[in-house]
Amino acid sequence: GSLGSGDIYKGDLRTGLGEVFIKSPRGFGLTSGLAVDQFNRLWVAGGVSGGARVYDGDTGALLKAYAFSPPNGNSPTAVINDVTVTNKAAIFTDSGSSNDDFLKGSPRLYIVPLRGKDLPDSFETLSFSDVDVPDIRFPNFNGLVSLPGDPDKIVVCHTSDSKLYLVDLDSDSDTGVADTINLEIATCDGLTRQGNFLFVVEPFEQTIAKIKITPGATPAFTRVDDLTVVDAEQPTTAGLFGSAIYVVDGKFMTAPPIPGATYPSVSFEVYRVDIS
Repeated sequence: GSLGSGDIYKGDLRTGLGEVFIKSPRGFGLTSGLAVDQFNRLWVAGGVSGGARVYDGDTGALLKAYAFSPPNGNSPTAVINDVTVTNKAAIFTDSGSSNDDFLKGSPRLYIVPLRGKDLPDSFETLSFSDVDVPDIRFPNFNGLVSLPGDPDKIVVCHTSDSKLYLVDLDSDSDTGVADTINLEIATCDGLTRQGNFLFVVEPFEQTIAKIKITPGATPAFTRVDDLTVVDAEQPTTAGLFGSAIYVVDGKFMTAPPIPGATYPSVSFEVYRVDIS
């Protein structure tokens, strides 16, 4: 997805060829995180638009749009950065901060409950106390992924805090319940998971941390390997296919992600890193 135009590109991992799959509708703003659900629907985090949208993964037809926290005039009130989809919900992160002059928001989650193929109109907002999750600066919450076998437990990357949090979506608390995961993590961005292994993209180190998850009432997390993304400027997000992880080079230094900006002379790459 493009942070500038909002367009969505679709490529073939076997050939490296592809093309623009969806042109961003006027007024929807940029495209940030993406996730595909079990019904081949594409869920899109809409960045400073404060919302999200859902497309048919085959045709590209727009199926639904959500306005979680619409902008106040030209001023964002949330930065919807990333999304993960389980069999129970689509969960989105807000990277905005009350301490930022422009990219307003707070470390919170927006949750669209799912039942079968229905796309509901309603959504829930899960906020956290400053004691549990600090509002430092943009970007706060970023990548996220569920634990194996437990869609109510979500690992969330807090970029400005350089930490991972374990969030319990099934808590009866009025505010979100988030526990710090005791791991040394550099500035993190995208998360993805294969079985009991969690992969955390560390953009400024050009590294992906491979972390083993030991399931249980209190899951344990152990960093077991560091995978280098050779030649990437700033790897941001990643997806798994077979025995490899495919990492997007956001090139935020060369091509700052300004809505509406285009960089015709800059090429953007996806890197393949073996994980076997």
